[in-house]
Amino acid sequence: MKRIFVGVAMSLPLSACISYSTMQSAETLAPGQTSAYMGISGQGLESANKKSSPNSSSIGSEGIVFYEFGGRLGVTEDADIGARIILEPGPPSYTADVKYQFIKGQEFSLSSGIGISYLGLSVPIADQNTNLALIDANIPLYLTYHLLKIFDLGLTPRAIFRATGDGGSYSMIGGTAGFYIGGKTRLAIEASAFQHLQSKDIVKQATLGLIFSYPSAKRPNKRERSL
Repeated sequence: MKRIFVGVAMSLPLSACISYSTMQSAETLAPGQTSAYMGISGQGLESANKKSSPNSSSIGSEGIVFYEFGGRLGVTEDADIGARIILEPGPPSYTADVKYQFIKGQEFSLSSGIGISYLGLSVPIADQNTNLALIDANIPLYLTYHLLKIFDLGLTPRAIFRATGDGGSYSMIGGTAGFYIGGKTRLAIEASAFQHLQSKDIVKQATLGLIFSYPSAKRPNKRERSL
């Protein structure tokens, strides 16, 4: 039965509607400062066994479209926390993360952290629906290049370890590249790709979103001080 559960989990879209976007740069928020974002994403699966097939999953064909909503809170001078929810026709997924900034520069910033995502699924197995939870542990490395006063380039390589409700597990590796334009209100454009290390399938995602910062903290962060 365990093999059946793992096989079903791996046959689902590898994303399982757990978003691969970051919707953030390497910079952390000031203590007490908050931000919120909303976005729309398209996600598709490229099967390692069907690369030559015109019916392989892609955004706009067999892919899925979903909405993201999230927020962040500055906790210390160098750390903030975040949470988000992913909404689509299936069950929602939830993510919580913490980020710590190691390098603060006028031209470059670097941070890392850990995120946990959860998705509860009802999967038909042997003519009956079986609950199967997916839990992701994400370990990202955020690199942000401050190219212009209101223009950032972000690169976020990431390792993802996924566990299924019955004790199975597998892993993915990939990353996100994004452009972030603006000041307290920012336009975010991201592209992500992750490969399943066991099946070699590839999940691709494109995200367009808006990030709103609320400078209610004791001090603004570096991005807002420069504006």
